[in-house]
Amino acid sequence: MKLFILPVLLSATTALASPIVGTWHCIGTDENIRSDTKVKYLQDGSFRGDAILKVDDDGNVLTYHIVGGGKWRFENNALTQSQIKYSKVSRLHSPETLAWLEKSEDGRLLENMMYAGLAAQMDKPGKDEVYQMDKTGKLVSEDGTSRDVCTKVK
Repeated sequence: MKLFILPVLLSATTALASPIVGTWHCIGTDENIRSDTKVKYLQDGSFRGDAILKVDDDGNVLTYHIVGGGKWRFENNALTQSQIKYSKVSRLHSPETLAWLEKSEDGRLLENMMYAGLAAQMDKPGKDEVYQMDKTGKLVSEDGTSRDVCTKVK
């Protein structure tokens, strides 16, 4: 019996001692898209994020509020988020953007495409996202065009 309990206690201790548990602030950039996200990683291996996504189309900025969550694991200095689902997607366009959308058919097409793409991800798991922890303790994810950097705030 002692042999069974020890691994369970060790895995519970590891989750409690994980450097990931807590609240993180993430800034993401991808060509003309910028995100500002607050993510809370819980001890039970789940996370919840609240993001503002801004898409810049030649100075006209489309703004969306996205809430989502999923599961996380941390191994070998890599954080993997999985089963990522959006639970809320809403528009937060400024009065200037709304005036631009009223006048621009191309703007309306872009806005409708962006919103439809985000809304289509509601309640459907997205692909896994992987972040590496750097020497300063920040989480970094990057590919050829996008970069996310997350800093622990508490």
